[in-house]
Formats: sequence, C-alpha cells, structure tokens
Amino acid sequence: MMWPHPVSLGAQLRTRSWPSLLLFVALATLVCIFSLWYGPSFLWLFIGVSALAGVLLPMRVAFAVITLFTLLPLFITVGMQQGIAGVDWWWLIALMLLVRGLGLDMN
Repeated sequence: MMWPHPVSLGAQLRTRSWPSLLLFVALATLVCIFSLWYGPSFLWLFIGVSALAGVLLPMRVAFAVITLFTLLPLFITVGMQQGIAGVDWWWLIALMLLVRGLGLDMN
C-alpha cells in the first residue's frame, strides 16, 4: 500500500472515501468489543487500528483518535483487573507506546 508523503501536494489533496471511513469505524468498534469481551489478548489490535487512523483521517482528527486509542488499552486493562495492583505495567506501557508511535508515524 502506498500513499503520498504528508508534506506533498498529493497528501494535501488526498480524499477519504466514505466506504473506507465506514470500514475503519467498524474495525475500531470490533477491536473495542473483542478487547472488552475476550480480555487483554486482543488489545494488540489497537496498533493496527491506530495505524489506519493515521492513514485515513486528517491530521488533527487523527491525533485525537490516536490519543484515544492509546488510552483505551490502559482503561480496559485497569478495568478488567479491578484496579492498578494487578496490571503488568511493562507490557501495558510497551503496548501504549507502540499504539501511539505507529499511529503518529503513519500520519
């Protein structure tokens, strides 16, 4: 998959089609549902969804959505562990850095 560099004219004129945005919303919803239903093993899918947000969304909207996708694994993990005592922080911090890093790099 190829896309123009963010500072090129092609990137500034890039149009987002409604089907691709609709599929992105459906995928993000499924990742949230799977993560809440099946637990932390599905939290890694936020990395891909964050990368898609960076590619598909305008820069300011993508930054807000990527920030949300970075914080969602934290909230889901703390909520499933009923507090911060049972959380594996090294794993969670690595995941959050990957979600944020890849999402912002794709923008």
